[in-house]
Amino acid sequence: MGKQSPSVVKLNSTEAGLYGGVHENWAQISQVKLAQTNDEADVVQYQIKSTHTHKPKSKLERCMASISCFPDDFTAGGIHICDYIFCGCYSGSGFLTDYLYWSFRTSFFMLFTTSLLIFMAWVSFFAILMMIFGMNNPECFSPNFDKTLPNVYVNEMFMLSWTTLSTVGYGNIYPSLGSQLSPEINIETCGSLSLLCSVEAFVGVLYGGFVGAIMFGKILRVQSRAQVIFSDPIVIRYGSGLPDEIHCEEGCTPCPILEFRCLNKLHNKVGGEVFDATLNCVAILNSQSNMTFKEKGRNSIVLNTQAEFEKVDIGTEQNPFFKRSWLAQHKLDEQSPLLKFAVTKLIKENNGYWPSHLNSVEGVNNSLRKFVHLSVTFSGVCNFSASNVYENKLYCFSDVNIGYQFVKVLHLDDDNDIELDCDLINDVLEQDGGGGDKKLKDTLSFRG
Repeated sequence: MGKQSPSVVKLNSTEAGLYGGVHENWAQISQVKLAQTNDEADVVQYQIKSTHTHKPKSKLERCMASISCFPDDFTAGGIHICDYIFCGCYSGSGFLTDYLYWSFRTSFFMLFTTSLLIFMAWVSFFAILMMIFGMNNPECFSPNFDKTLPNVYVNEMFMLSWTTLSTVGYGNIYPSLGSQLSPEINIETCGSLSLLCSVEAFVGVLYGGFVGAIMFGKILRVQSRAQVIFSDPIVIRYGSGLPDEIHCEEGCTPCPILEFRCLNKLHNKVGGEVFDATLNCVAILNSQSNMTFKEKGRNSIVLNTQAEFEKVDIGTEQNPFFKRSWLAQHKLDEQSPLLKFAVTKLIKENNGYWPSHLNSVEGVNNSLRKFVHLSVTFSGVCNFSASNVYENKLYCFSDVNIGYQFVKVLHLDDDNDIELDCDLINDVLEQDGGGGDKKLKDTLSFRG
C-alpha cells in the first residue's frame, strides 16, 4: 500500500484527550497512513497541534485582535505576525532569535562586521527615502542643493541619513527650519521630512542599544569562562604503571586508574588564581534497555531509548586555591560506573583487587563500558574579576589511551621557582614498566 496524503481532522478537547492531546483546547490531528508490508496491519500516525490562542484582556488588545492582518494561507506555515504585534505571544523562534544565538557563537570581528553592514543598510534605506522626498521638495533641505548634480545629490542625502541615524547631530546639511522657508512654500510639506528624520533617529537609538547589549552580553560571556585548559587525551594506567604510593598485598594487582588533567593558563599572572575550584565529572552511558526499529526493506536497527548519567568519583573534587595544574584520577574499582557489571563482580570476589587475567591492554579495554561522553565541568571564583567562572570538556571513548601516563608539566627554573609548561598538557609517554597500547603508537605524534 502506498503512502496516502495526510487528512486533517478536528477533535474537541475530550476527543483530543484520548490521544494525549491538549486539555481544554481544540486540536488538529493529521492522520497519515504509513507504507507497510502486506503482512502488517495499517498503522495510523496522528499529529496533534494545539490551536489555543491568546485571549485579549484589555480593550486595546481586543480591538487589535479583531484586525485581520494576513490570510490563513500566509500563516499556515507557522508565521503568526499578528500574535507577535498585538498580543506579545512571541514563541522565541525566528530570524531575530537565530541572529542573537549566532552573535554569541561568532567572533567579535564577525559581529562587528555584520553590525556595520546592517547599520549601512539602514542608512542607505533612509537615504533612498530622503532622495525620493527631495526630488520634489529640494527647498526642505538646508543648504539648498542642486539636484541636477547626481553625485552631490546622493552624497548629501547619504550624509543627512547617517548623521540622523547615528544621532551625532546635524552638521553641513539638515532639514530646513520653518523660518528659513520662503512664504510661498507650504510648511506642512517639509513637515514630512521632519517626521522621517525623527523615525530614523528613533531606529538609530534602538539599533545602537541593541548592538551595545549584544556586545555587553558577549563580553560577560567571555568573562565568565575560566581560563583553564583540559588535556585532550584520557590515560589509563594499570599494573606496573601505577604510582608507587599505591600499596597492595603481595601477589595482588591494584585496580587501574583513569586520569585527565587541567591547567591554569593564568598561572604566571598576578591574581590569576581560582578560589573554591570544583571539578565535576559525569559519565553519559548507553542504557541497557533497547528497542528494535524495523524499516521497510532494511535490517532491524537497535536504538537506545534513554541514556544513563553516572557520577564519576575523581578523588579530590575541590581545590580551595587552584593556581597551576590539577590531575584528576578515577579508580576503576567495584564502585566505578565505567566498568562492566561482570568485571565489578570479579573485583568484589577478589577482595577489591584487579583480576590478574585482565591485567593487560586488551583486558582493561574489554572491561570498560563504551561511554558516549565523559562530561567534566570546572567552576570557581576568579581572583581577577571576583566573579563566578566555569569551563567544560566533553571526552569521547576514543580519547581513552591505555598504558600511558602524562608527562610532568611542572619544573624549576634557574631561580628555583616553579614553572608550568602548558605546551606539554597533551604529551604522554608509555607507563613505567611498559604495557602501552601498541596500536596507538603508530597514530600518536612524536615530540622530539
